[in-house]
Amino acid sequence: MNYNRNSGILLHISSLPSPWGIGDVGHYAKVFADFLYDAGFHAWQILPLSPVSSKSFYSPYSSSSAFAGAAIFISPEQLVKDGLISIDDVKSIPNIAPDKADYAYATKVKNALLCTAWKNFSTNIDVFNNLNNEFEIYWQKEQYWLDDYAVFIVLRENFDSVTWNKWPEKYRMHDTEALNAFANDVRNADRISYVRFEQFIFSRQLHLLHDYCKQKNIELIGDMPMFMSLDSADVWAHQDYFDLNGLGYPNCVAGVPPDYFSNMGQKWGNPLYNWDQMEKDRFGWWIQRIKRALEYYDTLRIDHFRGFCACWAVPAHAENAVIGTWRNVPGYNFFNAIMPEIDGREMPLIAEDLGIITDDVRGLMEKNDLPGMKVLLFAFGENMASNPYAPHNITNNSVIYTGTHDNNTVCGWLNDEASECEIYNLKTYFGQNVTKENIADMLIKTALSSVARLAIIPMQDILSLGSNCRMNKPGTTTGNWEWRLSVEQFDKLLSTDNDSICSKYVKLNATCGR
Repeated sequence: MNYNRNSGILLHISSLPSPWGIGDVGHYAKVFADFLYDAGFHAWQILPLSPVSSKSFYSPYSSSSAFAGAAIFISPEQLVKDGLISIDDVKSIPNIAPDKADYAYATKVKNALLCTAWKNFSTNIDVFNNLNNEFEIYWQKEQYWLDDYAVFIVLRENFDSVTWNKWPEKYRMHDTEALNAFANDVRNADRISYVRFEQFIFSRQLHLLHDYCKQKNIELIGDMPMFMSLDSADVWAHQDYFDLNGLGYPNCVAGVPPDYFSNMGQKWGNPLYNWDQMEKDRFGWWIQRIKRALEYYDTLRIDHFRGFCACWAVPAHAENAVIGTWRNVPGYNFFNAIMPEIDGREMPLIAEDLGIITDDVRGLMEKNDLPGMKVLLFAFGENMASNPYAPHNITNNSVIYTGTHDNNTVCGWLNDEASECEIYNLKTYFGQNVTKENIADMLIKTALSSVARLAIIPMQDILSLGSNCRMNKPGTTTGNWEWRLSVEQFDKLLSTDNDSICSKYVKLNATCGR
């Protein structure tokens, strides 16, 4: 099958500039979409926008919900445009633009503004009649997950943020009568409505950004984690879908065995799915999850795709992921149920197929015509002739990256991590010396020149940034998810001079047929 060859940039929303401690889906996001359009890119890949917390070190892959969005990504400017808060409300908040994402500050600021917005909205329904109608329609449409999520959040607040399996039994066991009494208690009802409102605003603003990207012919690529956090509304509300004991604790947890990223493997700690029960229910929770995500995104990258064939089950008490067993998953039955639900899209899913990939995973991808990922930072080691990531082995039905959010930047990799063998192979393959000054451009041009249907370049590589700007270092908990574009770097992107970044990629995308 032949495909159009396009290109895009990987940049998480949190990495955009803003005066609120973290990037959001407002002004700077739309300006970045303008840059993509002007530079000839047609895709923007982001990381999950789910709620994050300090308990999980703000990892976007460890969230309290598979469906909810993070309030920190809501735009105060859009709240002003909608009349929900005043410009004075915004001006009363100290504006800061730290070099790193400040999740705690962003949470404090956005929560304060959203509380003001909710007060104005809930006490002036006549003024916000049209918006209230939108809210009611949204609530009815999303009730299948939203009511559980809102009650979960308020229960967790009432119990000082302890994990749900430590709550009183009637709440821990999701007793319908007890939950209805809790939700109808006047002390909780307003707060529960606020959580629903917060999710409505997030959804509305993300739709606005998606619509703006569509106008610019830019596909928005989302990212879906494979596993859920134990401390999430989904695990609490659907305990039979997860491998838990009678007290709500995991029997085994998810991870990966030792690999390129860590010689001790990675113990993620997420509960494993009870696939037998999910299959009995025709994978309804998954179908709802994927279909809803595709309302916001044109394409979804599925993290840890091999988890649809088998998952690495680590005993919950183990210190690391070295000891574990592979547990089979009914992936073929799963995709037989999923694909008809998302039929008609050219490329609805991208399979993250990095690491240990077996024939059953490849077969599942081929059967469903799903592109995999090819990362150039993995291409230049030993046995390069047969290396599937080497440029000469890239296939059309794939998405090529210089690196991902889990890798070092290209410049940082060359300076800090590349082996003598990899450096030698780079020089031999390209027929020239490789330096930190030319490595990023060299690999970017290679990615854009490949036959892969889509080439994605991390923004850090576009700017030739070093190790201090990497997004995540797997196996570590601190210092991740913090990198941001400075206002100066962002302004540099917007220049349209002949020697600007924008002009450079207009020419390069055109030359490479992107």
